[in-house]
Amino acid sequence: MTKILEAHFAASRERLAAAAKVADPYNHKGNKGSIREAFVKELLENCTSKFCSVGAGEIIHRDMTVDEKRDQMDVVLYNNRYPKVPGSGGIDMFFVETVSSTIEVKSRLTKDGIRKAAQASKRIKSYPQAPCQQFNPGRIISKPHPFCFVFAYDTKVSMDTVEDWVSEVSEEDDYGLEELIQTPWEERRFAFHSFLDGIFVLNKGYILTESMPFGRPRTEEEIPAEQVWFLSDYNELEVMWMALTMASEGLHWNMLDVPKYASPHEMCLASLKDE
Repeated sequence: MTKILEAHFAASRERLAAAAKVADPYNHKGNKGSIREAFVKELLENCTSKFCSVGAGEIIHRDMTVDEKRDQMDVVLYNNRYPKVPGSGGIDMFFVETVSSTIEVKSRLTKDGIRKAAQASKRIKSYPQAPCQQFNPGRIISKPHPFCFVFAYDTKVSMDTVEDWVSEVSEEDDYGLEELIQTPWEERRFAFHSFLDGIFVLNKGYILTESMPFGRPRTEEEIPAEQVWFLSDYNELEVMWMALTMASEGLHWNMLDVPKYASPHEMCLASLKDE
């Protein structure tokens, strides 16, 4: 018999597939992307905790200048107990300390798309300040950072080929995955790297980096130490929901020091004197 969540995400797959078709008649690539991003955000808004909101825009840190390179993120999950810098048309700026996760939404996943998303992930995870990501009072990630994901409506290749792309892209820059390989598997869920944390392709499957807070899946086979990704051909929406939910759990513990974002200023102290 079908379980409740299984039925829910089966219906969600149908809805997202229909959303992709809704965007097909549009000629402009940006319009297609905006429509599909909107459906992903709507899906997430209905299944996230009340303190966690879904937005889109840029992520900033307290020392950032206006000319510093930063990326436009399609989906940003953030702690709504703290402020954001409002923009227009649903595009805002978010303080990195308040951000749980980001998602790049792709109509069709390509190797170059993975490369660009990985570069954006490295920039964000290299910010000097980041959320504490404390998953329980007894364990804090040593180098906190937002989690970075990719969601794609489709790809022309198999997930095995996507895994090859991921492996090849990861070798093009220093993403700290060598450190992850050196980390014992039971500690990897708290280990730092600057690569993508997961890639989800609708109706095709997912690839997940072995650093998410729920650890590795059960298997009777011995997994080589250099194997830092897990590949599956199904349950992509369920696992994405689980990953985002558990990543956002750390938002309970986040702290935003607002004055440190303000420019230094002088205070004039006046004393009252008796006349």
